[in-house]
Amino acid sequence: QTKHDDLGAPSIDKGMGDIYLTIRGNGTQRPTYQTVFDYATDFGPTRTFDLPVAGAQWDVAQWNVDEWGTQNPIGVRKIYGLGSGETISHRISHTGINEPWYVIGINAQVRPRKETVETE
Repeated sequence: QTKHDDLGAPSIDKGMGDIYLTIRGNGTQRPTYQTVFDYATDFGPTRTFDLPVAGAQWDVAQWNVDEWGTQNPIGVRKIYGLGSGETISHRISHTGINEPWYVIGINAQVRPRKETVETE
């Protein structure tokens, strides 16, 4: 999980837009992504995504058409964001073993929604 970030505006409620994950690796596991808001007091929906495909698949080839993949392909996955909060964090997890993969970058669209009002 990344650190909670208020993006320099602690009193502004921020709405989550689309998230673009740049990942490297391969395997059959399906990692999950979840947006965490307000120091883990609120959460966006859990979304699953596929890893980039590496290597070739057997029994699906067409002559002179298929290409071999690379050992550690890089892919970008678009995840539709939902939710809002004053702080935003990104949680990425998986349950696979012996299938390493890496998050290279996270680019998220964030928009200001409204200024929060403190009450005494």
